[in-house]
Amino acid sequence: MTDSSRKKTALILIWISAVVMIIHFIILDYDTADFWDLLGPLSNVLLIIAMYTVVRDVNKKAKE
Repeated sequence: MTDSSRKKTALILIWISAVVMIIHFIILDYDTADFWDLLGPLSNVLLIIAMYTVVRDVNKKAKE
């Protein structure tokens, strides 16, 4: 993967996780199906992966 494609992937993951968090915490009630309860932790995992990708790229640039 090139740097630009990694950044695009990270940004896409950040946006997906943000949208999922908004849906999970604002729009939906907490009484809904168990599937929606899994989306909160899933969005957090996606956000962590995206942040790791961005930090890794920044560290690579700093070493160069």
